[in-house]
Amino acid sequence: MKILIYLALVTISILISCNHDYHGNIIKEGKVIIEGVIQLSENASKVISLSYSSDDYRTDRRTEIIDSTGRFKFDFIILHPQDVLLQYEEGYAILYVEASDSLYLKIRSTDFQNERFPNFIISGTNPNISREILAYKQSKNTKDFKPEIGNKAVVEYLEDIKQYIALQDSILSVFRKSNAPSSGFLNWAKKDMVYQSANYLIDFKFHHFINKTQFTGDLFDKDLFPVNDDNAIVSSTYGLHLWHYATDRYIQKDSTVMNLINVNDLSQAYTLCLSNIVTNEEAGISRDIMCYRILSALFEKSYEDFLSVWKSDMPYINNSKLNAILQNRKAEYELQENFSVSVLHPKTDSEKEVIGDFLTILNNEYKGKVVYLDIWATWCGPCRSEIPHAIELHQYFKNEPVTFVNLCMSSDKTEWKEAIKNQHINGDNYYFDKTKSGLMRNLLKWEGFPTYMIINKNGEIVDRSAPRPSSGDKIKVELTKYLKE
Repeated sequence: MKILIYLALVTISILISCNHDYHGNIIKEGKVIIEGVIQLSENASKVISLSYSSDDYRTDRRTEIIDSTGRFKFDFIILHPQDVLLQYEEGYAILYVEASDSLYLKIRSTDFQNERFPNFIISGTNPNISREILAYKQSKNTKDFKPEIGNKAVVEYLEDIKQYIALQDSILSVFRKSNAPSSGFLNWAKKDMVYQSANYLIDFKFHHFINKTQFTGDLFDKDLFPVNDDNAIVSSTYGLHLWHYATDRYIQKDSTVMNLINVNDLSQAYTLCLSNIVTNEEAGISRDIMCYRILSALFEKSYEDFLSVWKSDMPYINNSKLNAILQNRKAEYELQENFSVSVLHPKTDSEKEVIGDFLTILNNEYKGKVVYLDIWATWCGPCRSEIPHAIELHQYFKNEPVTFVNLCMSSDKTEWKEAIKNQHINGDNYYFDKTKSGLMRNLLKWEGFPTYMIINKNGEIVDRSAPRPSSGDKIKVELTKYLKE
């Protein structure tokens, strides 16, 4: 059995190396548009979401409100070809996109209510691989796989994953014979089956972390899960694996780096981490992405430490596009003291610009008051579903020194104004374009939309993950607590 598994994995490796060779051209920034129309049934959901690998070190999740005609639209920036996940009701659509692609989908809500990978019609630029992915997913008749952890050693756990990969490869071989798919699809499918499985490594680590137990052995086996396979970036799971691998090997398992982090010497810790990656990993896009994601994480933790590391002479990233993105991010951050944001006056509906350090402006404007910050976006369905509850919350505290401040991020300005007018969004409404949204994200460090924060009467952020307006008494109790201080 082990010989057969080995041969299957060798076959995977050989076939992968022959398909869709990207090399240095894989990093190409561009906008992607995914839009469509849903044939809505009675009581169908009006919210649809999309997950994709963003331009830093995280997976972004976008949510859209479906209009009364069933139409929706997502537009976003990617750095490389990848799969994205569209989720509606109980169904999923895995779509393959490259920079500048535009896809159009026709969906029936009843199909997505009853099937995991339901049928849909897709057109636009570059739709073929997405069609092949749909056919492949619908042809698979295997149960969800989750390797048992129990008291297994690392080698036993990895053996289970190897067997699963071999099974997936045999299923793909059957599909290949009957469908003659494109080389682009085969490259994606082979990479994705490997690196989807790589995500089970984190489950193993988490199990031992929760149970406070130790394990030995090389969990991140580079023979099974290579970290120099640049063509694998077409699978969204590969970038995630690079992040997990780099943080495990070069941060969490490096006692010197961890000691530096524990004494808050982030500059030295990350310099050592990045230097070790450059020294020990093979040069290429994959290594560049590891360093890029580590630097992006540091940027959000501490700009000053990022700047110290970025000024060092070590060329951590060879790819010019990734370097340019970090340079632009740095330049944008340095302009933050002079950037302006738009604010709509809640009573006169007049718009004005406020200039300067926004957090200082916020503290000066609302000194002596408790501030409930609502960080939202016009395209975020859950954000907009909270608006009726927010209106009720405003009414509850109308005679108290509580100010409701709404920060609209990364949205169309016209849609922001229309949402305020049409949905009666009370409070002080501020608008941040994409660049300024990025700067505020670095300052406030929120995870996603919507996020709610509480600022006390002294101007201190006392809760970065406050209850939502829909939590009812929970948020009322929290705000009342800070009113009494």
